[in-house]
Amino acid sequence: MPHVLTTERLALRPPTPADLEPFVRMCADAEVMRYVGLGCPQDRGTAERGFAVVLAHWERRGWGLWSVLDRASGEYHGFVGLAPVPSRALVAGHTEIGWRLLRAAWGRGLATEAALAVRDHAFGPLGFDELISYCQPDNVASARVMVKLGMTRAGRGRDARGTEVAVYRLRAPAAQALPEPGSSIRSAIDSTIRDGR
Repeated sequence: MPHVLTTERLALRPPTPADLEPFVRMCADAEVMRYVGLGCPQDRGTAERGFAVVLAHWERRGWGLWSVLDRASGEYHGFVGLAPVPSRALVAGHTEIGWRLLRAAWGRGLATEAALAVRDHAFGPLGFDELISYCQPDNVASARVMVKLGMTRAGRGRDARGTEVAVYRLRAPAAQALPEPGSSIRSAIDSTIRDGR
């Protein structure tokens, strides 16, 4: 199957309709959704629409949010992957690496293991030169994953819904020696902070 990534414990593949039910259950868990979007569980209709967007993104771009499965059992753990940052967000025009796992998969390093595979695929075959990630300041678990990916804190601002976030970034090894472009993420963050948005 194309686009499948594997790690020691995990298989990452593009989502299929079979992933819908565990995806809906994950989005209905208040603890999982605490730092996502509006910070509350999603009803089935909202989760189904979100899942349809994930599927459409793969069809349109050939990359997106991979479903994360246990290699031994095939059990669905959640997703890890790439998404364009919405145009209304403080770092619009960049590509985000993000993750969401079922609560049963927490605390075992699975998010980091899967995200490392996605990071390497993004900087390798997909040819990205930079990735960003952001989280609410008290989302310590996600911030820890970002640091383990090699990301550094790049500033703060607000996401597409106006929630305050800490922004992290990572440039591809080949791009790290290049000078910062004038429209860099740093400029976008600094502008956001100056404008008080």
